[in-house]
Parts: sequence; C-alpha cells; structure tokens
Amino acid sequence: MMQKMKESYSFFSPKGNGAIECSDDSVSMKGPKNITLKKSHVMELTKLGDLPLSKVACAMKYFDMFGGNETIEFAMREADFRALKAVVGK
Repeated sequence: MMQKMKESYSFFSPKGNGAIECSDDSVSMKGPKNITLKKSHVMELTKLGDLPLSKVACAMKYFDMFGGNETIEFAMREADFRALKAVVGK
C-alpha cells in the first residue's frame, strides 16, 4: 500500500530556517528545533502580523509530551501559512 506524500512548508526564525512537514496524523518541525506532534496536540496556529516579502509572523501553540503548553514563534510565506492552517485545521 502506498503511503500518502507528506506536505512540506518552509519556516524562518532567528535561530535558523527549517520545514514543517504534515502527514495524515502528525506535524513535524525540522530545523533549529525538531519536534513531532500529533495533529490533535496542536491547539492553535495564529498569524501575529505581516512581514516584508509576503511573509507573516506566526505562532503555533501545542501540548508537549508532558501535557504542558508550549508556543513556538516563526515566520513563513503567507500562502504556506494559509495552507498549513487548513491542513492542521486550527
């Protein structure tokens, strides 16, 4: 059985650039901070503001493996943000 392709979105942060990959049930950040979450553990994906070159500042709030709330801030292309928000459903 073929596995569904992962969708990938670039992100930018002061600590370095990376990618967010989404599969059927998980979200993975690969870059300065490497995390893998179930989509259900993502509480919200929020646009914080507009940036130059069609980018937006955004934040992702999620539950960590101990049940605590974590928030990570980064920038990404606006079209990628909208697509990621639709994929995550938040």
